[in-house]
Amino acid sequence: MLQGTRHKVKYDGMMHYLEIPRARETDGGQVRVVARNTEGEAEASTTLNIIPHDDWRSKLRQAPKGMG
Repeated sequence: MLQGTRHKVKYDGMMHYLEIPRARETDGGQVRVVARNTEGEAEASTTLNIIPHDDWRSKLRQAPKGMG
C-alpha cells in the first residue's frame, strides 16, 4: 500500500481512494492497483497526467491597487 507524507490511501467504508494533495508533475506516471482477498486477485492500471496550472501570484502583484 502506498503511504507517505505526500500520498495517502483513504477508505470510506466501500471504496479506497488515492489522494495526492498538491500534486506535482513528478507524481505523474503509471499507477497500478492490486486488490487481493481470499477469493483471488484483481489488477488495474492507468496513467496519471499532471497538468500544471498557471501561477497568478506574480500577475496579481502587478495589478493596480483597488480604489478606496
